[in-house]
Amino acid sequence: MNYPDKAFFTMFVTNNGNVVEDVEIISGESLRGWTVDVIDDEFQLPPGETREIQVRATPPSELLSDDTYRFTVIAQPEGIPVAGQPIELTVVSVTSNSFLNLSQTTQDLLVYGLTGFGALLVIVLFMRSRAENKRIIRALEEDDS
Repeated sequence: MNYPDKAFFTMFVTNNGNVVEDVEIISGESLRGWTVDVIDDEFQLPPGETREIQVRATPPSELLSDDTYRFTVIAQPEGIPVAGQPIELTVVSVTSNSFLNLSQTTQDLLVYGLTGFGALLVIVLFMRSRAENKRIIRALEEDDS
C-alpha cells in the first residue's frame, strides 16, 4: 500500500460446531505507531454459518520510510482462548520519494507554475527598473536645463 493509505484485510470466520458461538476477534497490540482495528469484533455465529470480518491497519502519521508491519489477529470463542485460531498478517507501507509526497503530475504542475511565476516576476522587475531609469534620466535632464 502507498503511504498514508490504510490496508484492509477480509477474514472469514466459520462456526463448524453444533451450537451458537459468541465469537471475539482479537488483534495484537499496536506497535511502532501502527493501529489495527477489527470492524465488528464481537458477534454470535450460528452453527454452519460464515461471517466476513474486516481488519484495518493504519500506518503511523509520521512514517518517514518504507515499513513492514506484521501482526496477529485471533478469532476465538469468547472465554475459550485455547480454541482460538491465530492468523498472521503483514502489511507493507511504501512512502513516496517525492517532494512532500506529491504525485509526479502535481510536482510537474508546481514546477511549471513556479517557473511561470518567476518569469512574470522578472518581467515586472525589469519593467519597473526601466520606468525608474526613465524617471532618473528625466530628473537629470531637468537639472541640466
